[in-house]
Amino acid sequence: EDVNLKSQFLSAKSGIFLISTLAVVVFSTGFCGFYNYASSFIQLVTGIVGGNVTVTLLIAGIMSIFGSWTAGRMLSSEGSSCFVICSVVCMCVNFILFYVFASNYLVVILLMAILGFLDGIFNNLIQYWIFSAIPQAPEFANGVFMSMLNVGITVATILSSRVIDKVGIIGIIPVCVCILVVAIVLFAYRMRRYPTNDTS
Repeated sequence: EDVNLKSQFLSAKSGIFLISTLAVVVFSTGFCGFYNYASSFIQLVTGIVGGNVTVTLLIAGIMSIFGSWTAGRMLSSEGSSCFVICSVVCMCVNFILFYVFASNYLVVILLMAILGFLDGIFNNLIQYWIFSAIPQAPEFANGVFMSMLNVGITVATILSSRVIDKVGIIGIIPVCVCILVVAIVLFAYRMRRYPTNDTS
């Protein structure tokens, strides 16, 4: 047991683990910063109300299942590195389109469906990112995954609430896009610095 704890401690000190956990926190902050307020966004900005909100969120929920399935297949393939970057870029594009078409009822419903799909990818992607950094310690990786996700969600909630107070709910989109761009840089850095850990 002591040997196992020592191995986990050494894993936590490795460069790939540190850059991976930082990337996950930043990525979670950027994605959840908008995702957590998506329901409020479509009501306050787009004007979707009543039962239509429920239907829209249901569609997003169903799409997240397909997103999770897609991520599971893609992250276990040789093209996992490309899939990671493309997924975050798609999230940036999705957020930007929300900003541009905020008042377009039908387009926003479509974007919500896409957001649900991306949410399914998001959950699998951050778990994969931590596990692939320390594959020799899966239990420790699982604990770190949950902790970093919670940190990201907490930071996202605090940051988004501050932005909403200052400029309104529409203002969280450009902030979250900028954070996701930072996440892309961190993902790309790990892929370049530790390429063998991002191939399956």
